[in-house]
Amino acid sequence: METTSTDGRLFNTSFVRSFKTGDNIALNVESIALMHRIRAELPEHEAWKLNKSIVIAAASIIEACLFELVQRARFNTREGIPNISQKHLDAIRKTKKDGLQFCVAIAREMKFLGPASGEIYNDLNDLVKLRDRIHIQNKWKHSPKCEKLAFNSESVLVAERCLEKVLVCLSRKYPRNMCYTPPLHLPWNYGEDI
Repeated sequence: METTSTDGRLFNTSFVRSFKTGDNIALNVESIALMHRIRAELPEHEAWKLNKSIVIAAASIIEACLFELVQRARFNTREGIPNISQKHLDAIRKTKKDGLQFCVAIAREMKFLGPASGEIYNDLNDLVKLRDRIHIQNKWKHSPKCEKLAFNSESVLVAERCLEKVLVCLSRKYPRNMCYTPPLHLPWNYGEDI
């Protein structure tokens, strides 16, 4: 489902339900790749200024990917989804909630990304808080207050690793018989697996 090379990882996108969402996911992955290249060329005292954009874009892509899985569960009733029980599909169909926090909660509850105790879910919940900080005023008062400290190199690493793990999981465990969108190329390879 995915291939690896020295310049990153390529993922099959057959898990995507909506062509346009898949197209937008690809566009945002390309944006992260561009920021990645630019950031690598900048001196350290300037490179950190791209951290927030990379983290927020990665969290948004993760949300779109998980949302696609939820939407498939809700609306692709004849097609079904491999590796998701009918009981879980029925539970998803009963709720109308969405958003990154909901998608992470449902993924944990139904073990979409591995065991419910997996570190990925805690990292994703941290990303929810960081993504909420797209609003500079930090309305939810998440710590640290300083964005330079909140969006550091570690938060970029966590966001990128989470995105890689989500793509590994969705492309392997929840593929469709058909694929409407081109593969996604991540410009990194942390070796995340499920």
